[in-house]
Amino acid sequence: MPPGSSGGGAPQPPTAFNSVVGWLAQCLVSVYGGFFGAGMGILMMASLSIAGHEDLHEVNALKNLLSSVVYSITVATFITAGAISWPHTLIMLVAASAGGYLGVRLARRLQGPWLRRVVIAVGAALTAYYFFKTPG
Repeated sequence: MPPGSSGGGAPQPPTAFNSVVGWLAQCLVSVYGGFFGAGMGILMMASLSIAGHEDLHEVNALKNLLSSVVYSITVATFITAGAISWPHTLIMLVAASAGGYLGVRLARRLQGPWLRRVVIAVGAALTAYYFFKTPG
């Protein structure tokens, strides 16, 4: 067995190329997410996977941590600019907290392949909905 290999089916560490490309993609996703936000979680999960992370629960935890950082910086910017509607913000805060809590409970009950399928299905459904939604 070559030095540094773990043998068997153990996951291999990410290559330097995957890591650099993944983290550059993560940087772009963070800038996009701070400005627009929609779909940032899916894009972040993809960039973290490109960076070499394979465990979906680990990717989801990193996505949540990085999203918190991105959104905190964004919120500070909007508060400083006086661009916050506080009544709407409080409603969204309660709804997002409940969704995050319930989402984690559901994610922990699903096996990796099923969790991936749910994420892909929700992403595809939202994409189709917004693509075919008529303006106005």
